[in-house]
Amino acid sequence: MDLLYRLVFTLVPLILSITVHEYAHALAADRLGDDLPRRQGRVTLDPLAHIDWIGTVALPAFWVLSGINFFFGWGKPVETVPRNYSRRFSMNTGHLFVALAGPGANVALAIVSAIGLRIVSPDGLPQLHGGANPLGQLFLILVILNISLAIFNLLPIPPLDGSRMLYLILPRHIEQKVMEFGPWLFLLILIFPLRFISEWTMEAFRFLIGLVY
Repeated sequence: MDLLYRLVFTLVPLILSITVHEYAHALAADRLGDDLPRRQGRVTLDPLAHIDWIGTVALPAFWVLSGINFFFGWGKPVETVPRNYSRRFSMNTGHLFVALAGPGANVALAIVSAIGLRIVSPDGLPQLHGGANPLGQLFLILVILNISLAIFNLLPIPPLDGSRMLYLILPRHIEQKVMEFGPWLFLLILIFPLRFISEWTMEAFRFLIGLVY
């Protein structure tokens, strides 16, 4: 029963968070004039439109069942055609707006979840696993998870959303080199600096919780 509990309280917040993240990408592109996400059915909050069955469900479930506390996941990437964006902005600027919409949505969901946490658990933070306040635990996990997703995705390393900043600051030939080696850099941050990301996440968590309590 404890394993099923942890599985549900891992997958449900993760699916919700990834759905909101990918929906925000699709909605931003749609509002900028690119109709591809709408034609592909991505401008929706239906999780089935956004989840990747391996990255959103199978791999996180495997880690939970294996007893591993750390996990990460990903959704189905939103495809866009930047040349279709409104000419109110340059193509690169529009691409940046679309990229940052995902982490921005995670920050917004973390704030809403923190407010919900304050309402259902006014006397302090609930236990992270178990206890008599499952709704409070759900909100707590959503806060931590969405702060983590926002910080992680803002790293300027391909294929993460923050790498879109490189379009605005790097010469084209250097940008291409960074994009070429991006997957290797991505693997390095999974192997080495995760503790720094965890520290940033906890500092952001303490700041947000301090605002609502």
